[in-house]
Amino acid sequence: PTAAGVRAALRAPLREEALGTLTGMVSDPLTGQTLWSSGADTPRTPASNAKILTAAAALMALDHDARLTTRVLVDADGQAILVGSGDPTLSVQPLDEDTFFTSPAGIADLAEQIRTSGVTVTSVAVAPSTVDGPAMAPSWDDADIEGGDISPIGSLMAESGRLDPLDEFSPRTDSPALAAGEALATDLGITAPVVEAPVPADAREIASVESSPLATRVGDMMRYSDNVLAETLAMEVAAATGGEQSIAGGADAVLAVLKQNGF
Repeated sequence: PTAAGVRAALRAPLREEALGTLTGMVSDPLTGQTLWSSGADTPRTPASNAKILTAAAALMALDHDARLTTRVLVDADGQAILVGSGDPTLSVQPLDEDTFFTSPAGIADLAEQIRTSGVTVTSVAVAPSTVDGPAMAPSWDDADIEGGDISPIGSLMAESGRLDPLDEFSPRTDSPALAAGEALATDLGITAPVVEAPVPADAREIASVESSPLATRVGDMMRYSDNVLAETLAMEVAAATGGEQSIAGGADAVLAVLKQNGF
């Protein structure tokens, strides 16, 4: 790339009024040469550009093929307990229908495995979240749940909490774990209320699904600027580096990984 080429590529989009007062810099990653700069030393609120840092930390700290497993265990009374492991891309869509995220694990797949297991399920419950600390950061606004920006963060979520699974800007749920459990109950034709319940020591696994690889989930997070997925990816970094699996712990882990890699 050349400075003249970058200027030519940016000339038209930089005239877009929706960008407001734009500052920034483009550099050659191989040589470090600055190819374009405009007010690059002026401090700005980073907003979703911060997700670039989360993505970088995840890709540096984690196996790019790492997957997260969502499981269903059944107790002696026939209660199926849905157990998440931090994968908010879990889909509620029927088998073979479009999904929002790329090649996600699906609740419909879990339901199909349960039906073929020969186990009679009488009710559905969800396991308590394994996320430490509050499900919402102190700076978040509850109104942003209905506004479609965020959902309380837990270890069991589906569609990043979206109420409409195919709408990027859909309002989100304030109880994502129960919503995921209700989707499973609906697929199984069970009308009993879904509750939160601990997993008994003697419960046995009857179904499981795996998320798409880490690299795919990072790509989806960046493509859709998905706040929920950004938070859970940061928590994956925290888990892999011995940090606290919490919203604050995820932020600390991202900064630590970046510092270790010379940022």
